[in-house]
Amino acid sequence: MSRSTNMVIPEVVQFEGVRQFMEKVDVFNAASGGAITLDYSPAYLNAIGGDYRKPIRFARPSGLDAHVDEADPATADTPATFAQAKGATVHQARRAYGKWTRDEVTRGAATAAQWSEAVAAFVADYKLEAIRNNLLGAAVAAIDSMDMPSANYHVIDATPGQASGAKAKFTFARLNTLLNKMGDARESITTLVFHSAVLADLIADGLSNYVVDSVAGAMVIKDAPMAMGRNIMVIDASQLYNELTSSYYTQYYVLGLGEGALQATIVSEDAPIEKVETDKKVTYWTLRQDYDVEFAIQGMKWVTGNGTNPTDAELATAANWDEDLSDHRECRIVKGVYNAS
Repeated sequence: MSRSTNMVIPEVVQFEGVRQFMEKVDVFNAASGGAITLDYSPAYLNAIGGDYRKPIRFARPSGLDAHVDEADPATADTPATFAQAKGATVHQARRAYGKWTRDEVTRGAATAAQWSEAVAAFVADYKLEAIRNNLLGAAVAAIDSMDMPSANYHVIDATPGQASGAKAKFTFARLNTLLNKMGDARESITTLVFHSAVLADLIADGLSNYVVDSVAGAMVIKDAPMAMGRNIMVIDASQLYNELTSSYYTQYYVLGLGEGALQATIVSEDAPIEKVETDKKVTYWTLRQDYDVEFAIQGMKWVTGNGTNPTDAELATAANWDEDLSDHRECRIVKGVYNAS
């Protein structure tokens, strides 16, 4: 297919987009300490198909080891049951879609190569941001549905409400209480994720110095003393706060995550499609790329009866997730709800 020299080259956008996306993903995954994992496997959905993936795990047996009572040899014994359990991840269809006009390319200073690289960079950036934010939204919601051994077992809501009381700011003491939701597995929480408003309160609570880096649109603090040696990712995503009727009492979510807690994988990706449009007074071009993402929350499963190809809001709905674990420590996710200054 012939092209004018002033048009974006889809093949360049595709391969440059993949390169930039993977570069950012690799840095992001490392910065999260493996707690948030973004991946790229575009051949999966074409080979396997389906709206869900149903990974198999071995359920943890109960009563496998017990005392042998020689004084009561005739009483029947009951063996522990070995069994497989099937969870479910969910696939979401997404698209990157943009346009540019003839005036932009003919009167601008950028070359065709620069246009292609710029478009690829925008697509890569917005893909990563959208996937990351959806993963955070799903985690914030899903953990509310974990009710073993009791309701909201990994959740602390310290907020006083929206009408009265003092603000419940995130402090070292509250961090300690949040980590203890994991019991003797508290050290499995390696990374904290929260909004910058929460960081300001934690710094005010007694931080002396720290080293900050910027990774894929997020602030990263490694081996933070105020986080008891854990990494901190500061992300100003709307999924990490909830504005109540009184903005004074906005709720902020703090996520404590362990290795493999949140996972998202691009499982299918179409080649970018470029199209010239002549239905307006000024000619313009559109470029669209469709792709599919698999979302997985550790210790939780998607409720398959609640529909396929969920919207962003449906991904972030607690009722669409259910626990998939034998012991609460298999889910290395804790959530605290606080206010901020």
